[in-house]
Amino acid sequence: MAYEWIIDALDTTWDSIDRLVRPQPPESYDAPTPCPGWSVKDVLSHLVGFERMLHGEPVPQHHGAWPNYVHNPVGEFNEAFVQANRARPGIEVLDDFRAQSAISIAALLRKPRSSLHSSSPRRRSAPPVRASRRSRCRSRS
Repeated sequence: MAYEWIIDALDTTWDSIDRLVRPQPPESYDAPTPCPGWSVKDVLSHLVGFERMLHGEPVPQHHGAWPNYVHNPVGEFNEAFVQANRARPGIEVLDDFRAQSAISIAALLRKPRSSLHSSSPRRRSAPPVRASRRSRCRSRS
Protein backbone atom coordinates (compact mmCIF):
# COMPACT_ATOMS: atom_id res chain seq x y z
CA MET A 1 0.00 0.00 0.00
CA ALA A 2 1.51 3.28 -1.12
CA TYR A 3 0.20 5.21 1.86
CA GLU A 4 0.83 2.58 4.53
CA TRP A 5 3.70 4.63 5.98
CA ILE A 6 1.30 7.53 6.57
CA ILE A 7 -1.15 5.26 8.38
CA ASP A 8 1.73 3.86 10.46
CA ALA A 9 2.91 7.38 11.32
CA LEU A 10 -0.60 8.40 12.34
CA ASP A 11 -0.95 5.29 14.50
CA THR A 12 2.44 5.96 16.11
CA THR A 13 1.55 9.60 16.77
CA TRP A 14 -1.80 8.77 18.34
CA ASP A 15 -0.21 6.04 20.46
CA SER A 16 2.45 8.53 21.60
CA ILE A 17 -0.23 10.99 22.70
CA ASP A 18 -1.95 8.28 24.73
CA ARG A 19 1.33 7.13 26.34
CA LEU A 20 2.27 10.71 27.21
CA VAL A 21 -1.05 11.76 28.73
CA ARG A 22 -2.33 8.55 30.37
CA PRO A 23 0.12 8.48 33.33
CA GLN A 24 -0.49 12.14 34.19
CA PRO A 25 -2.57 13.12 37.24
CA PRO A 26 -6.24 14.07 36.67
CA GLU A 27 -5.61 17.81 37.07
CA SER A 28 -3.17 17.77 34.13
CA TYR A 29 -6.09 17.40 31.71
CA ASP A 30 -7.14 20.93 32.67
CA ALA A 31 -3.70 22.42 31.95
CA PRO A 32 -3.73 25.17 29.31
CA THR A 33 -2.21 24.59 25.89
CA PRO A 34 -0.88 27.02 23.25
CA CYS A 35 -4.32 26.77 21.59
CA PRO A 36 -6.32 29.77 22.85
CA GLY A 37 -9.00 28.74 25.34
CA TRP A 38 -8.21 25.03 25.15
CA SER A 39 -6.93 22.68 27.82
CA VAL A 40 -5.23 19.33 27.26
CA LYS A 41 -8.67 17.65 27.53
CA ASP A 42 -10.06 20.09 24.96
CA VAL A 43 -7.35 19.17 22.46
CA LEU A 44 -8.14 15.48 22.99
CA SER A 45 -11.85 16.28 22.50
CA HIS A 46 -11.00 18.03 19.25
CA LEU A 47 -9.04 15.02 17.97
CA VAL A 48 -11.85 12.62 18.89
CA GLY A 49 -14.50 14.89 17.43
CA PHE A 50 -12.74 15.44 14.15
CA GLU A 51 -12.25 11.71 13.64
CA ARG A 52 -15.89 11.03 14.51
CA MET A 53 -16.98 13.69 12.05
CA LEU A 54 -14.86 12.04 9.33
CA HIS A 55 -16.74 8.81 10.06
CA GLY A 56 -20.10 10.53 9.57
CA GLU A 57 -21.13 11.24 13.15
CA PRO A 58 -23.07 14.47 13.69
CA VAL A 59 -21.51 17.55 15.26
CA PRO A 60 -22.94 18.11 18.76
CA GLN A 61 -25.20 21.07 19.41
CA HIS A 62 -23.25 24.03 20.78
CA HIS A 63 -24.85 25.98 23.63
CA GLY A 64 -24.26 29.67 24.31
CA ALA A 65 -22.14 32.27 22.57
CA TRP A 66 -19.07 31.27 20.60
CA PRO A 67 -15.80 32.09 22.36
CA ASN A 68 -13.85 35.01 20.86
CA TYR A 69 -11.24 32.65 19.36
CA VAL A 70 -13.84 30.98 17.10
CA HIS A 71 -13.88 32.79 13.75
CA ASN A 72 -15.47 30.47 11.18
CA PRO A 73 -17.55 27.30 10.67
CA VAL A 74 -14.55 25.00 11.12
CA GLY A 75 -13.85 26.62 14.47
CA GLU A 76 -17.52 26.22 15.35
CA PHE A 77 -17.64 22.48 14.83
CA ASN A 78 -14.32 22.06 16.62
CA GLU A 79 -15.62 24.04 19.57
CA ALA A 80 -18.90 22.08 19.61
CA PHE A 81 -17.00 18.80 20.07
CA VAL A 82 -14.84 20.41 22.76
CA GLN A 83 -17.82 21.84 24.63
CA ALA A 84 -19.58 18.46 24.57
CA ASN A 85 -16.74 16.97 26.64
CA ARG A 86 -15.87 19.80 29.02
CA ALA A 87 -17.80 18.31 31.97
CA ARG A 88 -16.35 14.82 31.51
CA PRO A 89 -13.27 13.56 33.35
CA GLY A 90 -10.13 13.79 31.24
CA ILE A 91 -9.38 10.08 31.47
CA GLU A 92 -12.76 9.32 29.86
CA VAL A 93 -11.95 11.64 26.97
CA LEU A 94 -8.54 9.96 26.64
CA ASP A 95 -10.24 6.55 26.59
CA ASP A 96 -12.52 7.84 23.80
CA PHE A 97 -9.43 9.09 21.97
CA ARG A 98 -7.81 5.67 22.22
CA ALA A 99 -10.96 3.90 21.01
CA GLN A 100 -11.59 6.35 18.15
CA SER A 101 -7.95 6.15 17.09
CA ALA A 102 -8.23 2.36 16.78
CA ILE A 103 -11.47 2.70 14.77
CA SER A 104 -9.89 5.24 12.42
CA ILE A 105 -6.71 3.25 11.84
CA ALA A 106 -8.72 0.07 11.18
CA ALA A 107 -10.91 1.95 8.69
CA LEU A 108 -7.86 3.32 6.87
CA LEU A 109 -6.31 -0.14 6.68
CA ARG A 110 -9.55 -1.57 5.21
CA LYS A 111 -9.71 1.01 2.43
CA PRO A 112 -8.95 -0.34 -1.03
CA ARG A 113 -5.68 0.89 -2.48
CA SER A 114 -7.48 2.79 -5.21
CA SER A 115 -9.39 4.92 -2.69
CA LEU A 116 -6.15 6.18 -1.15
CA HIS A 117 -4.98 7.63 -4.45
CA SER A 118 -6.37 10.87 -5.77
CA SER A 119 -8.31 10.60 -9.00
CA SER A 120 -8.01 14.34 -9.60
CA PRO A 121 -5.25 15.74 -11.77
CA ARG A 122 -1.97 16.38 -10.00
CA ARG A 123 -1.50 19.94 -8.88
CA ARG A 124 1.76 21.56 -8.18
CA SER A 125 1.92 22.03 -4.44
CA ALA A 126 3.26 25.05 -2.65
CA PRO A 127 6.53 24.65 -0.81
CA PRO A 128 6.13 23.57 2.81
CA VAL A 129 5.81 26.37 5.32
CA ARG A 130 7.11 25.91 8.82
CA ALA A 131 4.32 27.05 11.15
CA SER A 132 4.95 28.63 14.48
CA ARG A 133 3.47 27.00 17.56
CA ARG A 134 0.88 29.79 17.76
CA SER A 135 -0.24 29.49 14.11
CA ARG A 136 -0.79 25.73 14.37
CA CYS A 137 -3.61 26.31 16.81
CA ARG A 138 -5.02 29.35 15.08
CA SER A 139 -5.89 27.29 12.01
CA ARG A 140 -8.69 25.56 13.92
CA SER A 141 -10.68 28.68 14.65
